[in-house]
Amino acid sequence: LAPDCVGIDGEPPRLIDGDGLAAIVSDVTHEPAFGRQALTAHSDVLEAALEGVTVLPMRFGVVMDGEESVREHLLGVHRDELLVHLERLSGRVELTLRATYEEAPLLREILAEEPAIRALHAATHSAGGGGYLERVRLGEMIAIAVDARRRRDAEQIMSLLAPLAEDFQLGEPRHERMALSASFLIPREGMATFDAAVDEVGRLQKHRMRLRYTGPLPPHSFVSLEHAS
Repeated sequence: LAPDCVGIDGEPPRLIDGDGLAAIVSDVTHEPAFGRQALTAHSDVLEAALEGVTVLPMRFGVVMDGEESVREHLLGVHRDELLVHLERLSGRVELTLRATYEEAPLLREILAEEPAIRALHAATHSAGGGGYLERVRLGEMIAIAVDARRRRDAEQIMSLLAPLAEDFQLGEPRHERMALSASFLIPREGMATFDAAVDEVGRLQKHRMRLRYTGPLPPHSFVSLEHAS
């Protein structure tokens, strides 16, 4: 059955069957505006479908010419690829973790552990402190120190979580205080164990980092079906 929710442009999602496979689609009568509302609808449909079946997410924004195009160019042409992905991802979900440093504790750590940075920080923050070049140098030194801590902390966190995952993907930090951005492929029966490990990361990083832990999600990071045409 199609997910019981609202798709893009408010249209209900429906299924197009093709020789044992099915695509979840919603009809559009014009080129839709792929903004935040459409992206939210796309995610809602995938997450609703995930409750009952194995889901292979396609790239957001794919538009095809009709039912026969879906059957021929997606379910037909890519049938073998789809079956391989479905077998590999059966019973698996994606869990994501974003770890972001708390700014004040991070700076206190750096000043406590880096004498050269501590001295320059004191000089530039004293009455009539350092000039422009000194402040630039201080910023560069702090950035280097943050990067070193990011690598160290990410390695520590991944040493706890990676062994519990069948696969993982590391993302680029979105800003200078992001310590880790990672997605994990987890069997459903392993979710409780993984949840407990993330709780342990939270305990170890308490007061240093804020964690954002999301899922279960369709395995966006572990399948690519962008080339259907």
